[in-house]
Amino acid sequence: MNAKYPTVHVDPVIITKDYRVVLALRTEGIEEGGKWHLPGGQVLYSDTILDELKRHTLRKTGLKIDFYYPFEKGSLVSAYTNPKRDRRGHFVALVFLCKLVGGDLKPGENIQDVKFFSKQELKNIDIGWDHREMIEDAFKKLGI
Repeated sequence: MNAKYPTVHVDPVIITKDYRVVLALRTEGIEEGGKWHLPGGQVLYSDTILDELKRHTLRKTGLKIDFYYPFEKGSLVSAYTNPKRDRRGHFVALVFLCKLVGGDLKPGENIQDVKFFSKQELKNIDIGWDHREMIEDAFKKLGI
């Protein structure tokens, strides 16, 4: 059997107490470089969703996070499954609401900058892939 399977990614929509969102600016020269994105990535075989959300966020932003609500299912925003959502291949993205619990904001691997954005400021920036839709869905889940 030569079946191909999609890769699973996790993306945190990190919401601050004043309802700002943390985004990372991808380095020029890589896929979606020069655009802002949620600091997620691929799920490794042996890790939990929360482990992966924490690992990618810390590596890309210097921030420590946890689920927004005390359990995984309550923090799930949605699954994004369109096979054409990423030119690199078929990536299924699981998006979760997350909250800050520590760390120091600093750009990490393949990241030029990291910033907090208000809902209004998000309208004026170039956001990669379908991450704008993910953020909008997260705000809807929060009722804001």
